[in-house]
Amino acid sequence: DQGRLTMGQVLELSISASMALRQLDVRNWVDEGKLTMDQVLGLTEGAGFALSQADVRNWIIEGRLTMAQVLGLTTAAGLALSQEGIRNWVDEGRLTMDQVFGLTEAAAEALDEEDIRNWVIEGRLTMDQVLGLTEIASLALYQEDMRNWIIEGRLTMDQVLRLVDDNQLQVLRHNILLNNGVAVINDNQSTHRASVHQSVSESATRLANR
Repeated sequence: DQGRLTMGQVLELSISASMALRQLDVRNWVDEGKLTMDQVLGLTEGAGFALSQADVRNWIIEGRLTMAQVLGLTTAAGLALSQEGIRNWVDEGRLTMDQVFGLTEAAAEALDEEDIRNWVIEGRLTMDQVLGLTEIASLALYQEDMRNWIIEGRLTMDQVLRLVDDNQLQVLRHNILLNNGVAVINDNQSTHRASVHQSVSESATRLANR
């Protein structure tokens, strides 16, 4: 039976396939022929994230998403659809499905934060700015102290949006602390000064593995 698994396949299930097969809807789709077992076994990380959410499965049932679209989801888009706040935005029309499909991991991580979604609603950030975030700017916005400094006026949004590498972020953080709330990016500062602070690269790796 093409709709059944062998013990060998079970033992080698990917995390994405395992997440999907835990859902009754997915198992029913396999039984009904709407999804083949080969497709389940080959699910991308993004598709696995998405199919684990009842809202996404309901959108498939309602015809708002096709199975082909789900199977083609990038990791970033699937991660975004696993976040309730982003799914709510899709329902409210604040975010189109096409925008979700095109999300980078940096944008998806940023939109996971309620503060950032609120800033978009308030007009402090535009959706285009979020969609264009660099990895390091997204990482900065993901950090609670950086968001608090923005709220307190110790850091501007433009300063964060201009960040392009770890060194700039470290120098920015250093200057905020050093100048008691006055943040200045100085690209000519010695990298030695920034090196006394922990690199954010480890944090970026942890975020990518969430």
